[in-house]
Amino acid sequence: GEEAPPAQTRAELEKEIKAATAAMDAAMKAKAFDKCAEIQATLDTLEAARAKLPTAAELDKKIKGLEKQLKDAMAAKDFASCGGIQTDLDAAVAQRKELPDEPKAPPAALKTATVALTPKRE
Repeated sequence: GEEAPPAQTRAELEKEIKAATAAMDAAMKAKAFDKCAEIQATLDTLEAARAKLPTAAELDKKIKGLEKQLKDAMAAKDFASCGGIQTDLDAAVAQRKELPDEPKAPPAALKTATVALTPKRE
């Protein structure tokens, strides 16, 4: 089977996925379909690894969803489900605590203003 890639950061995985995607595009243009199959297997492995390293925003969304599931299960007195949901929620919260908050991207208007304020070199 496929061996798991060594432990990597999400940024490293993103870089490898981007490189593999570019290689895939090149192989498809060249009609090197045997190469495409190899690259796709690599991409599948990288994307599976990336799924285990969610971004802070993805984790926040997951936590919100699990909190709602837990609330709904409690309201329905479905206590058998509550334990599993709570375990998933605790794991997601613990994983989220390890991640820094992502900086908010400045709005496009702000970026444009910054460029306009840059002094021109004579």
